[in-house]
Amino acid sequence: MAGLKSKMDELIREFDENEDPDLSKEDVHVVAGVLKYYFRSLPVPIMTYDLYPEFLLVAEIADEEKRIKELRKLCDKLPECNHALLESFFLFLEHIVKDEKNLMTAKNIAIVFAPSFLKAEKETPQSFMKDQEAVHTIMTDILQNPADMFGILHLKDFGEKFKVNEEIGCGAFAVVSKCTDIDTGEQFAVKMIQKSTLLEKDVERLVSEISILKKVRHPGVIALRAVCESQDHVYLVMELATGGELFDQIVNVGVHSEKDATGILRQLLNALEYLHSMGIVHRGLYMQLHS
Repeated sequence: MAGLKSKMDELIREFDENEDPDLSKEDVHVVAGVLKYYFRSLPVPIMTYDLYPEFLLVAEIADEEKRIKELRKLCDKLPECNHALLESFFLFLEHIVKDEKNLMTAKNIAIVFAPSFLKAEKETPQSFMKDQEAVHTIMTDILQNPADMFGILHLKDFGEKFKVNEEIGCGAFAVVSKCTDIDTGEQFAVKMIQKSTLLEKDVERLVSEISILKKVRHPGVIALRAVCESQDHVYLVMELATGGELFDQIVNVGVHSEKDATGILRQLLNALEYLHSMGIVHRGLYMQLHS
């Protein structure tokens, strides 16, 4: 334990001094401890103060299947950055649970990390003790059911989950519109592909596109959130990019400062580096990219 603690302290010091330590080479338990330290230091927990009362209410649902379904809806309400962090970290914790060196149960690990993710804004010793069992239930459910909690939704009926709004683009095979999650009110983009127009090679490309989108999770890459196939259409529900096109920004702003240009390029190159690490080549980079 002393060795793990000293290594954690070393990594924390390196991060605080703006160094760039390679966590991929470290023991998973060391990495977990470092992340726990930083998550507990956040001014607002990842699962947010606003949603805390709703998480407690979900914990009261006795039926596990229904509780997991309602918990998924709540996690989907989180800001995108929070949602991505929560998903990535709990998939990481899942590896710790399965690690042959790990002696802790999933519930024990969930209890250890609970205060870093889910707590009341005005917490007192009394409220902490009162809510503890509910918080542990929520955290254990997430850790034991990551696929149900964060995986791509496979819908039987698109209209039961989403409402289609105005059209924002169209092509030879598909129409792209805004859509609203009926449960959460969150806005997305939906690509509606008419199956009758697809040739065999188009079907192969579509299957490949869906397969790739299921693998990726990065702030600089549009995330696929749900898939649905009806008799006539395939629906791909994705994040809605509202920042406009890079080309329009360049035209409107004109010459960018070195600082601004560097920021744009850093985002782009970070996303490309991630895709290349996954064995994925973009092959479609141009200034009419949305942000």
